[in-house]
Amino acid sequence: MVTGGTGALGAHVARWLATNGAEHLALVSRRGADAPGAARLRSDLEASGSRVTFLRADVADRPALTAALDTLDAQ
Repeated sequence: MVTGGTGALGAHVARWLATNGAEHLALVSRRGADAPGAARLRSDLEASGSRVTFLRADVADRPALTAALDTLDAQ
């Protein structure tokens, strides 16, 4: 799980994780898959062999983060 996963630093970390063998990346951000550049990021990460899940949540909002993480359990 990478918080701020669609921002500049989070995307950089996610790309590093993907190129170093991460099988599944959960990227958490306030805008989730609707964040600017998210489609390109998904494409880059999947090209490296990682499965990608975007989660929409503000990590400062504990109930929202819990609900977002619960969706991972359902997968």
